[in-house]
Amino acid sequence: MKSILITAYDVNPYQGSESATGWNYPLHLAKDNKVSVVTRENNLPEVYRYIEENKIDTSNLSFIGCDLPYWARFWKKGARGSFLYFYLWQIFVTLSFFSKRDQFDICHGLNFHCDWAPSFLWLLGKPFVWGPINHNEQLPDYVLATLPKKELRAERVKLIFKKLFWNFDPFLFLTKKRADKILVGHKGVIESLNLDKKKCILFNQIATEVREYKALEGRDFNVLFIGRGLLIKNYLTVLEAVKLSFENIDSNALSLSASFIGVGKNAKKVLLERAEELNIAQLIEVKDWVEFDEVNYYYSQASVFCFPSFEGAGMVIAEALSHGVPVITIDRNGAAHELSSDYSFVIKGQDSKTIIKGISEAITLLSSDSNTRSLMSLEAHKAAEKKFSWLEKSNIISKIYTSLK
Repeated sequence: MKSILITAYDVNPYQGSESATGWNYPLHLAKDNKVSVVTRENNLPEVYRYIEENKIDTSNLSFIGCDLPYWARFWKKGARGSFLYFYLWQIFVTLSFFSKRDQFDICHGLNFHCDWAPSFLWLLGKPFVWGPINHNEQLPDYVLATLPKKELRAERVKLIFKKLFWNFDPFLFLTKKRADKILVGHKGVIESLNLDKKKCILFNQIATEVREYKALEGRDFNVLFIGRGLLIKNYLTVLEAVKLSFENIDSNALSLSASFIGVGKNAKKVLLERAEELNIAQLIEVKDWVEFDEVNYYYSQASVFCFPSFEGAGMVIAEALSHGVPVITIDRNGAAHELSSDYSFVIKGQDSKTIIKGISEAITLLSSDSNTRSLMSLEAHKAAEKKFSWLEKSNIISKIYTSLK
């Protein structure tokens, strides 16, 4: 059994996405290793509350709170300044554990998943695993063309800053050089950082809790989208595809609907206004916000999960699969390379017309062919169990630990 030091900036068992990776990976890794997780002090109350409520065995798992002194972090307010703080936090954590480095066999920088910020764990002189690291690829020109000039400039500036870090940060260079294994969310990460392919393992962070399988039969056909209504998530193409599908489906034989959950107030307004223009307002449900515990209800009512996002990941994809819900996404999504045609449709993201047409065709096929829908639903759940569960993905990381000397 190896002793592992993991840095996980964001940990919360009651939340999803980044917070969920910070909790679930260490939890499952502790079955085969002795795991010490360093996180921010303000994460500890929720961690301890969850451990107590669920009687979690922590004999091989411990959480250590660590923050910069107040004089070095007074300027951070909520999300403001979080990336700079994360950068500085990693330096402080590494220096704090320098005298204790002989207590650990391996160091692992687990999250944030951004690939522009270096880790400093290599300073401890132990085998070092970095990642999964990830990034969102630049939005295609046809999407950028829809942006107001102010937002377009912001996107350009963001890309410039990323490239500056990728190419000129000496600490990022050292992180790449000193890492023994690098978990990358998609191939674009390897190219952007010019990583040594021999060190890299394709490993997107998306994973899920395994749930009891419930067949889709008997449901009306519901198209589900979950996520903030941001340009990168491409949510309006789902609405356009629902309109196109509605024209091709016999409404007397099947009731078609679409749910947009957790999109935020601005996107809710945009969706409702566009639905009125398309004359399909009666088909859609829009929620600007729901509690984390409520999300499972919407998955349980869905017939297909549509996520045409340009993001590097998308935890919601794995969550949908765990409910036996087939997925529609695009090849510009970073998690797409992990999906199979047995339970998903991966559409080419070359332009919005192609995406809308592809989504509509997938919806039409699934809604008109109950046998295909049932088979894909079953395969989706199998994939969640065998490939996308926290346990299975953690086993991959454990094997990486075992390979290191």
